[in-house]
Amino acid sequence: MATQRQPEPQYGPELTPEEQWQEFDDYARWRLHISGAEFIRRYDAGEIDVDDLDFHIPFIHLEMMLPYVRDAAPQR
Repeated sequence: MATQRQPEPQYGPELTPEEQWQEFDDYARWRLHISGAEFIRRYDAGEIDVDDLDFHIPFIHLEMMLPYVRDAAPQR
């Protein structure tokens, strides 16, 4: 009995580093009213209060994006 080949999964196009940064920056500006660069600065300095319920969900979303956008961040 022959094994049937499974179809390849359909993935959407990947974002370029610049597009990833733009998505990150847009989300930070929309949800937190600060730039993506300002979010990273505050995050690295430990200035973000994650117990603030208005800030908690956007913080988690942005934190999950950090590994993908750090290298694409504009130079400070």
